Amino acid sequence: MKKIILLSCFFFIGIATFSQDFAAIFLDANEEHEADFSVVNITSSMLKMVSKENVNDEELMSLMQQVNGIRIVTAEANARTHYNEAKNLLKKQHEELVTIKKSKRNISIYTKGNKNNVATEVVMLMLENGKITLVDILGKIDLSQLSNLSMLVDKIE
Repeated sequence: MKKIILLSCFFFIGIATFSQDFAAIFLDANEEHEADFSVVNITSSMLKMVSKENVNDEELMSLMQQVNGIRIVTAEANARTHYNEAKNLLKKQHEELVTIKKSKRNISIYTKGNKNNVATEVVMLMLENGKITLVDILGKIDLSQLSNLSMLVDKIE
């Protein structure tokens, strides 16, 4: 009986760890530098409320219904170190979609669970002017509509 309980605990802990979004994994890995980070969580309820008030495009409204949440993590202290750590973590479980290096700006976009042009997670990682910004989007994200989603995030910020 004890073995069954113990195995069940390990099973559920494994599921909980596997289902964490990338931003949570990154923050957990950098727990000792917690003071470096600013975090904004945007829930699906908030996204739906903002999209109803600010979005007239039905295609974008449809996309917003599929997003479960957005987490934005920023840091200025130790930005280069945090950027490199995030990039190394991303490469382990995510597929690189695009990387742009221009002047003093590095932008990378990664996806997870990408099937038929729909991802379960999209992570944008940016290093610019000594500041790291990580945007983690969870849900059913149609990659062809990703640029529309960025317009809505700009309105929320």
